[in-house]
Amino acid sequence: MIEVRCKVCDAGTMRRRQVHRNSGRLVDIGYVLLAPSIPALVICTLSFVTLPAGNLWDASSGLPGDIFLLLAIGAIASAVLGWTLIKKKDVFVCPVCKAVSEPGMKRTKP
Repeated sequence: MIEVRCKVCDAGTMRRRQVHRNSGRLVDIGYVLLAPSIPALVICTLSFVTLPAGNLWDASSGLPGDIFLLLAIGAIASAVLGWTLIKKKDVFVCPVCKAVSEPGMKRTKP
């Protein structure tokens, strides 16, 4: 592992950490969106498997297939948005001065 000296304090070595891309409140909202979408997708998948093919798209059946299709679309959108909000990124953190630097960030000479 390559040790990188901190450019701010010149006393510590930068360590790789994973942090959330967004603030804590947005991460909480992401979990709130993601958690119910997973059971909703399971319910929609089971309903599509268990409903007969003729009743799924038949207009006289009371539209159960359309309701489950709309629920599945909403669950997929909710899952994608929730997953986007809870993603993490890699950063370098100095344990001495707590300076943060992103990997791949270009340094300019003064």
